[in-house]
Amino acid sequence: MKKNINLFLSMVFAASFVTAESGGPTAMLVPVDIQVATSGVSRLSPVALTLTFSEAVSGLGSNDVYVSNGAVTSFSSTADPLEWDIEVTPIDLGNFTVLLPADSAFGSGKGNQSAELTLTYDWRYPLDQETVSFQTLWNRPADFHLGINAEGYNTQCASHGTNIYLIYYDTARVPHLVKMDDDGSSVQDVVLSDQYTVTNGNYVAKDDGHHRMSIGVDEAGYIHIAGDMHNYSQLSTSHMPIEYQNGQCNYWRSNNAGDITAFTWLGGDSLRSPRFEGHTYMAFTYDANGHLYYYARGRNDGHWTESFRTYSISRYNTTTEEWGIVGGVNEFSDDHNSVLYATSGEEHDLTGSRYSAIHGWLGFDRYNRMHVAAPILNDGSIGHTNVSHWSSHMLYLQSEDFGRSFSRADGTPVQTPAKIGNPSDTNRADIVFAVSQPVTNEWISTSCSVGADRFGNPFVSFGDGSTDDLMLYGFNSANAQWESQGNPLSLSEDDDMKMHSDRLGVLTFVAHQNKIYRTWNPNDPAAEWKTHAISGMWNMRLDRRHFMLTGNLRGWNGNNGNLVQATITRPVPYPAPYDTDRDTLPDTWEIAHGLDAAYAADAALDPDNDNLNSFQEFWVGTHPNLASSGLFGISLLPVNQLQFKWESALGKTYRGWFSEDLNSWTQVFDDVVGSPPENTENITNAPSADQGFFRVEVVHP
Repeated sequence: MKKNINLFLSMVFAASFVTAESGGPTAMLVPVDIQVATSGVSRLSPVALTLTFSEAVSGLGSNDVYVSNGAVTSFSSTADPLEWDIEVTPIDLGNFTVLLPADSAFGSGKGNQSAELTLTYDWRYPLDQETVSFQTLWNRPADFHLGINAEGYNTQCASHGTNIYLIYYDTARVPHLVKMDDDGSSVQDVVLSDQYTVTNGNYVAKDDGHHRMSIGVDEAGYIHIAGDMHNYSQLSTSHMPIEYQNGQCNYWRSNNAGDITAFTWLGGDSLRSPRFEGHTYMAFTYDANGHLYYYARGRNDGHWTESFRTYSISRYNTTTEEWGIVGGVNEFSDDHNSVLYATSGEEHDLTGSRYSAIHGWLGFDRYNRMHVAAPILNDGSIGHTNVSHWSSHMLYLQSEDFGRSFSRADGTPVQTPAKIGNPSDTNRADIVFAVSQPVTNEWISTSCSVGADRFGNPFVSFGDGSTDDLMLYGFNSANAQWESQGNPLSLSEDDDMKMHSDRLGVLTFVAHQNKIYRTWNPNDPAAEWKTHAISGMWNMRLDRRHFMLTGNLRGWNGNNGNLVQATITRPVPYPAPYDTDRDTLPDTWEIAHGLDAAYAADAALDPDNDNLNSFQEFWVGTHPNLASSGLFGISLLPVNQLQFKWESALGKTYRGWFSEDLNSWTQVFDDVVGSPPENTENITNAPSADQGFFRVEVVHP
């Protein structure tokens, strides 16, 4: 007799959420209550949970409780038939999630059949368990020119894979490139060379500290260089090859990935060079996944002759090999994109002899959110007599989508380019700090740094020009205000402290001294500061890609030009790349499967119309853009046997069920490990019904 067999794939996902901060208890939604013990909230020790049902349940086991970044290490019923005690031990630092799927427990009424309930739990980073070791990887050559090397705003080293790349000037002011293994061995040192320098001889910089260069490396391993006088080839050009003199900036890219011997100058290519003009104080940086960005001071109108300065950013596309635009145009220009700029362009004092020198900062946090800060001089009447460059306002913006849109720290959308303006302006930036006007000799420095703590709260550091103190301001999400944190490290403006966020959510402060400072939340009095005193790390100029991808510090010693490294030994592994749009899909999976890592809504979409959304396809192990993925097959075998086939994925475990009526289900196989491209299971005790339905489930790990 022919059997009518229907097959379908089931997947459970969370329908309602509640979040517990570090400490409990926390009430869950009806019909379940989960309480968190107050012990074990600050370390990786086990955390006790109590599940309380609204009615007696049966059939609940430890395998029915799914824990991400953790494991159920104890599971037991209590004397109360409504309660179950569970102990969860986290695997790695960070959030862990406890999920009780729908239908995991049955009662006389609803039980837990109507909703899935999730508890997300976060706690503090154990800084006191860290240790740091230090080593010198490379000693600068004898002809290293310290006078035009290693400034705080430059990035003079970058890493890709096991290779480290450096750029420096020799005493003849000729730029050199160095490539070495990540242990400092196999050193290759060559002069920067492109078609023009090969023909006309070495490129030689002026003997002026403005001529520093920065280096970056993209995801494909190509090396990028930008630099020279204000990185603006239409100013101070007498020392340059004539071919460079009409470009929009001085920018080179290697001809081949990982090769430092041959470069092409692209400063005259409007698409393949960073997308703005008037570049000054340039640097390369990276998001949490190592993607390349470039930022610098620019010009509002694209010309050096006017006093309209901006803070500008470009984002590199490794596929098109072009730099993308970040920000928008302002009233001074219809072709120059920027992110922040002065309201009226009054960047000089009233005599025009002194001006602001914007040293902005671009950083990314553990959630891959972009943070931007820049000091702006908004009123030329504010001034003093003892310095040449100063600012009046510290501005801030953040972006959830890699610079496609921006907002203030409280989430208010902001049109870019943003300015100070009026409170009602749609392009008014977040104002972290403003000088009280008019106050003689009250001013702030022209440099800053920005980062975010473990919870995503932004912090900005800058110098108080009138007191020479280093100021730290943080955004308090509870009252939506920027608040002064004072000077917790007792540093001066001259210490040139820079702040860096990593993928653990720890902030690292690197200052002009043989110390680094680390904290996970400067705004919390209970959060400890960890100081590592390390000889030889004077004013380290950080390899930002290496830091973001590994959490370890590598860079120039600003005092002697040597390449140094500080390796942090942590109580937990450094985390893998994060989920940028926080839609539960890892960035790497979204990119590999044609989704947008910055678009959270695509997790709920079904682009291939196979009745599984992208979130379900990720957990099942199928492809969100291929309806043919996840196909099933069934064959009748002799002697009342069935052979069941389905497309499987590595790392998934499967469970099979049979039902005659879609109401009552019988398990026919369990804990079958995926062996791509497909799994086959012979069911020897095939049901004897004339028709039925088979279901295969992906078992939560």
